[in-house]
Order: sequence, then structure tokens, then C-alpha cells
Amino acid sequence: MSPADRKQFLSDLGPIRSQAARCIRCGFCNPACPTSNVMSAFKDSRTSRGRLILLQSLVEDSGAIEPYSSNFKDLIDLCYACRRCVPACPAGIPIPDLMAHARYAYLKHKTETALTLGHWIYANYGLFDRFGSATAPVSNWMLRRGIVRRLMEWTT
Repeated sequence: MSPADRKQFLSDLGPIRSQAARCIRCGFCNPACPTSNVMSAFKDSRTSRGRLILLQSLVEDSGAIEPYSSNFKDLIDLCYACRRCVPACPAGIPIPDLMAHARYAYLKHKTETALTLGHWIYANYGLFDRFGSATAPVSNWMLRRGIVRRLMEWTT
């Protein structure tokens, strides 16, 4: 991988990339991860900890990790963000958020048309989480109104 590609990937990964460096490789996330506990997870890279170590190696520039390869994307896509690993992690690393950002960086590089609004929202989940919590009283009040509820049901 060229240094420019690595730099672009890390830039697209955003500030959350610092979370990968915090991994102590304890493996507590593996028993919590449903994709780490299947027969196909016979390789370390297919486990939750393995995927995090791939990102950690990329961030620390150790190893020959190619973030724009289909193999890398396949490994990142194994995480379907159930968030069961987050409370199991003693370092509190938001592994699903890291995987979402890695997926976003990959898709952004491959083609801008591959990115959907959903990818962007998922990659910036924390922002929407804080916004939703701050506006919960207003949202809940609006949802109790029949017309607003019907409009939302119709649009979604």
C-alpha cells in the first residue's frame, strides 16, 4: 500500500482511530461476539479481537495491511454492530464504531456513489446519539401526536 493510500484511509477513519491503539489484546471481546463464536472464525483475524488488531496494525503502521482490499472489507463486514463487545472490553473501546468508520473509509475510497446517507449516519453514530438524547423530550412529545406519527410511518 502506498503511503498516500494509508494516509487517506487514516484520515477517513477520523479521530476514532486513536481508540484502536488502546486495545490491550486481552480477547475479552471474543466470547461476547457472535461472529467470533462460529466455526468459520478459525482464523484469528475473523474474531472481534483479530479485526481490532488489524486496525491497530494499520494505525501503528506495523505489518502489510491493505485497507482497500476486498479481504480487509470482508473482515470488517463481519461486525454487525450488536455492541455486545463494548461492555466486555476492559478498555471500553467502541469496536463497532471503529468497524463502521473503517467500512466508511473503504467505501469512500472505492466510490463516492457506494456511500449512502445510512453509511454516513452509522459512521457518525455518536453525534446522532447525543443529538437524540438532547432532543428526546421534544421528539417524544411529537411522536404522541397522531399526525406526526402517521407522517413518520409513511416516510420510513
